[in-house]
Amino acid sequence: MLKFLSDLKVGEKAFVRDIMGGSLNLRQKFMALGLLPDSMIEVVRVAPLGDPLHVKLSSKVNFSIRKIEASIVHVEKLER
Repeated sequence: MLKFLSDLKVGEKAFVRDIMGGSLNLRQKFMALGLLPDSMIEVVRVAPLGDPLHVKLSSKVNFSIRKIEASIVHVEKLER
């Protein structure tokens, strides 16, 4: 089932499927971080007010992403 990265809860893992929309600079930033189709991503922490999200990629890269930016990343949640 496809969702947006911004919809995931802490501890949930998913595979990145597509990045839809956003500026070219934002998509290039994601690519430089390793946020590419078929990479696994996990939500590690969410700030107290819900923004930003702290995520970890399968390549051991950790970064924070604003919810508005996470809302263009389509993911397929891993079922437990």
